[in-house]
Amino acid sequence: MMKEEAYAKINLSLNVIARRPDGYHDLDMIMLPLTLSDTLWMEPAAETTFECNVPLPWDETNTIYKALEVVRKEIGLHARFRIKLEKRVPMEAGLGGGSADGAAALKLINKLLQFHLSDASLAYLASKIGSDVPFCIYNRPARVRGTGEKIEAFNIKKGYDVLLIKPEGGVSTAQAYKKLKLDKCPHPDIDAVMKAVRNHRKLNGLLGNSLEDSAFALEREIWDIKHECIALGYENVLMTGSGSTVFVLTEKGEDISELEKIMKNKYSFVQKCEILTE
Repeated sequence: MMKEEAYAKINLSLNVIARRPDGYHDLDMIMLPLTLSDTLWMEPAAETTFECNVPLPWDETNTIYKALEVVRKEIGLHARFRIKLEKRVPMEAGLGGGSADGAAALKLINKLLQFHLSDASLAYLASKIGSDVPFCIYNRPARVRGTGEKIEAFNIKKGYDVLLIKPEGGVSTAQAYKKLKLDKCPHPDIDAVMKAVRNHRKLNGLLGNSLEDSAFALEREIWDIKHECIALGYENVLMTGSGSTVFVLTEKGEDISELEKIMKNKYSFVQKCEILTE
């Protein structure tokens, strides 16, 4: 079987600009891929089968299923596959695990069937699966705009470590947007965040996420985690995506073992990882 890593992401900052007439939202955000990943295996088979280490439905709610359907519709794919997924990225966490799985499926189909599609072509197909899926095709630090289709990749000069902390509860993206009040939520300066991270300047006071207040209302423990980390002296602390994971961003090599220990005593998912830079 051929395998592909499906890398998680964080939103270093996320600004919801406006609600569109089609019901979606115009976004402006900095997205960073992480070394945390799911692993997807695929091989051609007589019939399509799917197995996973956690309970996942095999229907249109599964991004791997959606990837196959998109390729069938757009390219006329008739191949079938044996598919195995090992999930490590939690669901309803704001870490893009499902999006990454869909992107990994597109990449594997492209390799297994030798379609020789470019990343741009794969990103076009990915946009039909979900808004974060095109970013997961590239797996590079990027400024992402529109509904996720406008991707401007960039390089980071120096590494960061990331501590991820997720409460027991998850957050529905649809519910987070439903509760969003655009006139009252934070609107971070994405230009300033991008300039700082590209030049490895201090990010203190720059990070923000328009969806935090909505998520706090849906899952109080997100607020608790964020403010406990801040109280312990960490400054670059933010919820990623629509929640429910909070990340602590530190200089690469900085000792955060004490924070990690404290959080592991309270929460079931606490994971240290790095920004994926290659």
